[in-house]
Amino acid sequence: MYKLLIEDLNGIWRIADLGDDKPAMNYQANNIAELKDRQANYSQALKLPPTKNNCLIFGMSDSFDVVSVIPYKKLNCRLFSNDSILAGPGSTLAIVKTNDSFETQILGGNADFFDTLNKPMSELDLGYVNYGEADLTNQSFATGEFYRYCLCTTVKGGANYVSPLERDAFPMVLVMPTFEKIITQNGYSLEFDGVMHTYATTICSMIPHNQYMTEFNASCTMNYIFNLKNIPLNQTYYFPVEIVSSGLASLSAFGTSHTDRGCQYYARESGNITIKASLIVSSTNKCGNVGLLIKNVTQDTITTIYNQQNGPFTHNGNTTIEVNKDDEIQVMCFAHNLSDVYEVITGYYESGDPIYLVFPDSDWNIDVFFSIEFIDIEYKLVPINGKLYLAENIGFDTQFDFVKAVAQLFGFTFLVDNDTKIVRAYTMKKLYDNKVNAKDWSAKLHDVESSTEYAIAGYAQNNFIRFEDNASDNILDKGNFEVNNETLDVWKDLFTIKFEAGLDNLTSDGIVANIPIQERKTDENGSSTYEFIGGKPHIVIIKNTTPVRQPPRPPKYVATHAKAQDFVNLYYFHLKQMLTNARWKEEIFNLTDEDIEEFDQFVPVYIQKYGAYFYVNKIKNFVSGELTKCELVKL
Repeated sequence: MYKLLIEDLNGIWRIADLGDDKPAMNYQANNIAELKDRQANYSQALKLPPTKNNCLIFGMSDSFDVVSVIPYKKLNCRLFSNDSILAGPGSTLAIVKTNDSFETQILGGNADFFDTLNKPMSELDLGYVNYGEADLTNQSFATGEFYRYCLCTTVKGGANYVSPLERDAFPMVLVMPTFEKIITQNGYSLEFDGVMHTYATTICSMIPHNQYMTEFNASCTMNYIFNLKNIPLNQTYYFPVEIVSSGLASLSAFGTSHTDRGCQYYARESGNITIKASLIVSSTNKCGNVGLLIKNVTQDTITTIYNQQNGPFTHNGNTTIEVNKDDEIQVMCFAHNLSDVYEVITGYYESGDPIYLVFPDSDWNIDVFFSIEFIDIEYKLVPINGKLYLAENIGFDTQFDFVKAVAQLFGFTFLVDNDTKIVRAYTMKKLYDNKVNAKDWSAKLHDVESSTEYAIAGYAQNNFIRFEDNASDNILDKGNFEVNNETLDVWKDLFTIKFEAGLDNLTSDGIVANIPIQERKTDENGSSTYEFIGGKPHIVIIKNTTPVRQPPRPPKYVATHAKAQDFVNLYYFHLKQMLTNARWKEEIFNLTDEDIEEFDQFVPVYIQKYGAYFYVNKIKNFVSGELTKCELVKL
């Protein structure tokens, strides 16, 4: 007897009315080429009748004509048959559409786990390292929980920069501790095959943490009474300033005359500076333009913050400008006596009559107060000696993206128990190790000549796994394994892993990886500078070298590129072995509810008829009490 429990919009678990439609469940492992929530357990389309009870569950009145508020949403659910769990914790009911019934689908297995991981990498806490320290002798080569500082070359192309110094070591983020951290931080525990912990991914960006958004604070103020009448027409007068506070920045006054006074700041890093400007002008007479401006002396640009004719007036506002490192920024208050500042003689004028302009004879006493405050700077890059937060700088947008890349690297298949919150990530080696625990399905095999065989889908005679092409350095990296079946296509790309192919350089410390995140630029005088341009993540393997180093100096680490073929050879060996003949076998079994509840895709089944062990790739459309087709692969 089936029982479907659904958690309604109010968090109340209710038993749904199934009607005559029985859920037909499918159980399968993930396709190694991708992670999708339907690549685990799911049901065929399930139509629930529009009973009063079901309408209540789906947020409708007892009239089916009322539009539901939750089509295309997912609700938590559980599916039981005779007290055996067919879809347990983590399962959801997807509402596809409402027509003459509620058309739904049960999604189980890994769906909840994958949804949970769909959050930004910036929410992952891997800590930070200090970037660009002057002396990295002791700190940079120390080991961290999630990182190593390693010797590598970081200039695009590598050929022009092949002798890295110890102070040029660069942080690498360890792959497996990061993989584990993502899973445990999201409320799961992890079981997985033994994988080397010396793999690391590279820092490929310098995204600043939002702590740098309010690091900068400096201000200046000025209160000045002046006579605008003494300014010649069409001349600009710049007000002198007094620096009140400099905060964390080197803010200072510049200029000595009335025509070139203001406050100046030299940008420490590239980014966006936000400037708070306040200007108060009080005058009983008309006056020329009075305003505030920002001048980037280095780039020779001017941004007018405020420009107003005639007083009195008050201005308060924030202005953001983009700066590059070492730009000289000047901020000043100005007055400009324009030729259109005049009083018109009162009178009646006909069209075409001349109009006489008369400037006032009296002095124009204008009281001006202005305040400039640099309230924050949003850096484009992590500042020198700033904190380089690891998680958000390795080139993955979401935690799911990183987990997916790791799964593809190591050929993992995921099985998630949402009751115990255990994530099992194993290669196909686990199947061969579990032969001693195999389930004997010999007696469950339906005794008819129903066996069929067909070519395995999704593979070819030659199967490729690739890293992303490094177009700028013209580097390609791919690994492959062969399947002995001439009926298959000659070759097939299984997937591309989100790591960029890279080259290694021969240096004074031997072979090191080149991580092309900087570019060498030469000016007209032949002087060279190195600019951080960012890039894509690379996958490296870390080697520990032990040269003569006096204590307490720690050992030195060197990074070299890990190759796609190495991953194929190490972690895809048993998949290749399993696919040797590249054939599925489809058999019909008499499976019980208990068989489904106890089913473990990492445990093979034994069938005496063939004298062999099999991997159960898929249980197809299981309905309690009925015969069930299963896809098998001989081990």
